[in-house]
Amino acid sequence: MDMTPTQRRVYLLLSTFLLSGAGCAPQLEPVPGSVDVTPPRNHGSAGCWCIPFEITVTGHPLVRVHCGERELRMILDTASGANVLTPDAAKALDIAPQRGEKAGGAAGLGTQTHAFTPLSPVRLSYGENSFVVDDLVALDLTHVKQAGGDEGLDGLLGFPFFRKYRATIDFARNELSFALLDNLNTK
Repeated sequence: MDMTPTQRRVYLLLSTFLLSGAGCAPQLEPVPGSVDVTPPRNHGSAGCWCIPFEITVTGHPLVRVHCGERELRMILDTASGANVLTPDAAKALDIAPQRGEKAGGAAGLGTQTHAFTPLSPVRLSYGENSFVVDDLVALDLTHVKQAGGDEGLDGLLGFPFFRKYRATIDFARNELSFALLDNLNTK
């Protein structure tokens, strides 16, 4: 059966959704111009990483990564327009405000505006592997602190993180896998 590229994408999406976890999803040839969506599983080699996450009391996926020796608890928030560290975390890590950038204000849907300060990029790590997070701001997260539970919350990995990396949030495995988009081949 001949399909247009759009029909193939829809078929692949529906097949994957309906058959996920069953081990019997059909194998289709890649659509020209598409990116392979197989999650990276090689834990840090060649620009690919896998990090386990836990689900918080509010149902958010949370990763534990390090910046230097300090562990950071960060929510995966695809709807956040920035990667965020709390002002306390930024101060404890001695992360400087980004030169030449002005502070601003941010608001989520239906929330009040909160002041933020642009920060310099940071290198986060999990195990022996590290990756850079840029488009980073210091923002008071008191309004969402319950998402961190009793241990608190140090920040969010938001849309800029997911724009920079091809990521898969695998809820069946409780695992975030991601790769630099520069390291991927388009077909």
